[in-house]
Formats: sequence, structure tokens, C-alpha cells
Amino acid sequence: MNRPQKAFITQVSATNYILRAVCLLSVFGYGLYYMFAYDENKAKAAITYNLVDPSSAQWRNTGLEESMFCGEVNAKNRMGAYVGYNRVCAIKEGGVWKVKE
Repeated sequence: MNRPQKAFITQVSATNYILRAVCLLSVFGYGLYYMFAYDENKAKAAITYNLVDPSSAQWRNTGLEESMFCGEVNAKNRMGAYVGYNRVCAIKEGGVWKVKE
């Protein structure tokens, strides 16, 4: 009777370790996602800073690689009309995002 109990305890311990590993990996993965999402938002903020209506910015074809963010942005002009998508890039230099002209 000791054998089945020991096998059950071993199985529970293995399940416990697997559950802990999954939790640890999910927390680590969320941290990486947050880090890249944070950089993307900072790059977009640097680009939209000089727009007439920053809240009207519409994005497509965006991508972030290491210290460079590129995409297409469409925003409203002074007349309130969208001007069409323009290709923009921002580079991270010294922790600060700068728009590449």
C-alpha cells in the first residue's frame, strides 16, 4: 500500500513543478511583451508629437526591431481631413526616441 501512495506523491510533485514552470515562463513572457509594447508606444509618441491632431493618428504596417520603429501613419491636417498614410521611422538613441526625417 505504500507504493501507490508514493507514486501519487511523485506525480503530484511533478505536476506541481510543471505548474510552477508554466507560471514562471508566462510571467517572463509578459515582461518581454510589456518591454516591447512600452518601446513601441514611446516611439509612436515621439512621431505624433509634431502632428496637428496627435489623437487622430491611425497606424498600419508597424514594426519594432531593437532600436528602430517604422510604420505608416495617417493623421488629420488643420482642415480636419485625413491626409493619407506616410511612412515614418524613429530611432532610439541614448534611451530617447528621435524621428528620422
